[in-house]
Amino acid sequence: MGLPLFFVLTLLFTMIFYFQKKSLTLIQNSLVFLVVNFLTTNYLTIVSLNLNWLKITEDHFLFIAILLYRDVIMPVIILIFINAFFYVITLKNKLFLFILSFIFVQVIEVLCTFFDLITYIEWNYFFSAATHTLFLLIGLGLSKAVIYAGEKGLGS
Repeated sequence: MGLPLFFVLTLLFTMIFYFQKKSLTLIQNSLVFLVVNFLTTNYLTIVSLNLNWLKITEDHFLFIAILLYRDVIMPVIILIFINAFFYVITLKNKLFLFILSFIFVQVIEVLCTFFDLITYIEWNYFFSAATHTLFLLIGLGLSKAVIYAGEKGLGS
């Protein structure tokens, strides 16, 4: 049941991103996606394989769901957050958007543990929440840096 659900979530978030009004260009979105993808991949690898704080499933079919979560869902949710963040004007709406994005990411983490894709050993939901908050803030900071670089012409 975990793999079909994560496949549907991947399609859902990808379609939301595709039809969303974007505040970043294609190249800027691609750069942010690649960096966030790199960070999430390394984060999960270090926490699971090197530190043994959590265990990733060894079932080959369920591992595909982990790959979808790590390589597509997480970076796309961060891109949705970033592109929407620059469209909202008030601080209250920006905070609401941040909390909503955080809740989506955290619920997907809970689904990972529910379907035994991830088993916490020396990890918990608080550490996960702190990491997801950091990812959202890193994505936001990176997008601001990319926008600044594009305005100053640093990439050409």
